[in-house]
Formats: sequence, C-alpha cells, structure tokens
Amino acid sequence: MVSWAEQSFRLVARGGYLDRLAEIYIPPEPSRRSFSQDQYQELKLAFNSDDATLLKCILGFEKFPVNDPYISFLRLRPEEIRKSPKTLRRICKHLRKLGLDKVVEGLTEPKQFNRQMGAMFNHWLHQKYQFEADENEFTRAREKVILLDGSGEKLRQFANQIGCGIQKQPDFVAKVNKRFVIGEAKFIGSEGGNQNRAFDDAIKLASSSFKQSVSVAILDGIIWIPDSGQMARRLKNFSGNALSALLIDNFFDEL
Repeated sequence: MVSWAEQSFRLVARGGYLDRLAEIYIPPEPSRRSFSQDQYQELKLAFNSDDATLLKCILGFEKFPVNDPYISFLRLRPEEIRKSPKTLRRICKHLRKLGLDKVVEGLTEPKQFNRQMGAMFNHWLHQKYQFEADENEFTRAREKVILLDGSGEKLRQFANQIGCGIQKQPDFVAKVNKRFVIGEAKFIGSEGGNQNRAFDDAIKLASSSFKQSVSVAILDGIIWIPDSGQMARRLKNFSGNALSALLIDNFFDEL
C-alpha cells in the first residue's frame, strides 16, 4: 500500500491544494489589535515618565511593540526591571527613539495567522464530525467517527488512561470504528524555529506505537513540496501515519 505521506505528496502535486486547504485554514482579513483612547493617554503619560514606568506600562499590553529577547523574562519577573538598569535603559532608549506613534503601531499589529491555525483546525473538525464531551459516552459510542470534546489537557489525560503515556497535549482524540485515534495537527508555513519543533512533535506522536490506539500526524503546508527542505525529505521515507487534513476521511475509512 502507498504510504499516507506519499498519497499526500501526490494530492498536492495534482494542483488546487491551496484552494481546498483554505476551507480549513481560512486566512482572516488583517485587523489591528484594539487600542482605546484611554490606553493611548496612559501610554502618553508613561512616555513622559521614567523608564521603569514606561516599560511596565508597555508590558501590560498583549503585544510588545519590538522584538527583544529579554521581554518574556521581564513579563514573568517584573521585579527584575529595576534590578537590571542597563537592560531597562537599553530597551527604553529604543522605545523612545521609535516615538509614541510607532510604539502604538507596534502594539496594535494584527495577530500572526499561524497562531490561529490550531483553532481553525478544531473548528473545522467540529463542523465535520460529531463530538462528545462525556468520556463514558464517548467510549461507548457506536458512531463510525466521533471525537472527544474538551481541552487539550482533558484529551491528554484520556489518551494516557488508554495507555498512550504522552507528555504533550494532542490536538484531537477520535473513536473510529471502535479504534481510538490520537492526533496532532500542524500547518507548516516555513522551515526553521518553532515550525521545525511543531513538525518534530507531530512526527514523534505519529511514530509512537500504542496498544489500544492509532497515532497520526495531520500535516499541511510546504512540507508536501518534495524539494522544500529537510521536513519534506523526512516525510518521503516516513512509514507512519502522516497525511494532509484533506485525506482525513480516507484515513478514517481505512481504520
């Protein structure tokens, strides 16, 4: 039998892949993050105050206006702001050089599309299949395909109750023809960094062998272009269950 990965490569090679994929991962119209007049006045006052006040003010917003490797640490340990005066001075010098309007522009940048992918995939699953929140009802269900509804932690705990022993939260748990399916779903838009780690997590799950369940990696994006990089090369020789979301019905049908 041709592997699921090979079927996915062939599916993409036939063309029209992106149009079909857009039914799952729907690119939103860019919309800037909200920023009220009161927030603007608060920020304006902070700009005219000392560096610590300015930085604490900006750390209170959802997005920091510039990329800086120390921001995550300062969010978690705000007491470090006054204990690291050189770092405080460096960051605020950059912010003041940008000016109030440019900082506001950075604070209100639209959310990155890739941060919304998981929610889109989950929404698509809810439109496509039946879900059951009660674990006992889910286990007893006789439907051909049914998925367990709940948080990622709830899904992880259920998977471990049936002997999976996984550390990370799966993206879905399904019951297909009396067989449990534990799955990760990732959209890979580029090589490197977090995208590589997301791919590795999915492949690790799909490489796992469980007694009472089947593991699968639902992958989409550049990884199904044969010469796109090391992830595509790894998939060429991957014998586990790795496939495009567009083949999920076929996968379930064969279980």
